[in-house]
Amino acid sequence: ECSRRILKMEASRSFGRHMCVLDMDSFYASVEIRDRPELAELPVAVGIGMVCTSNYVARKFGVRSGMPGFIAQKLCPQLISLPLSFGKYTAVAEQVREIVRKVDPHFSSHSLDEVIFDVTDAAMLRLQARPAHERSMKSDAAAPHTHLPDQHHENHPAVERDGSAIIGEDAAEQRHEALVRKHAEEVVREMREE
Repeated sequence: ECSRRILKMEASRSFGRHMCVLDMDSFYASVEIRDRPELAELPVAVGIGMVCTSNYVARKFGVRSGMPGFIAQKLCPQLISLPLSFGKYTAVAEQVREIVRKVDPHFSSHSLDEVIFDVTDAAMLRLQARPAHERSMKSDAAAPHTHLPDQHHENHPAVERDGSAIIGEDAAEQRHEALVRKHAEEVVREMREE
């Protein structure tokens, strides 16, 4: 029964969506350092009794999340331990979510420092806004691969006598997918700038 279900799920799996996972490493420490830039080059941990997170400077000394504060202090005597400020972290997390919401209003977030979202629709809108000759699946500008790699056998069904690829549905779909992927990367790049 389990094998049958796995096969059924595998058969329906789609790779046509472009999902992103935004995992903001050392989030609490980064927010604290944003508010106190003089701490940027110093070892910082957030959480007094238990370390919730630490910056990369503190991590060089072995200070890690989930570590008791007294052990962190022994590993790094110059460690600056700051109390948690969930109101501040929640406000910053909401700012990030507002940026993500513009791209995917149905995003998923299970913690303050992580967001999972789909950029496919935003990339498709961007692609559709381009002039027709730039978004054509058959356009040379859209798909610079006009020849298959030399290792392909000359009798391969997707290769013409001159070595050029036969542009069938699969090739057109791959080119379209490459265009969507390119625009998805641009969407994410713009989000980072916000």
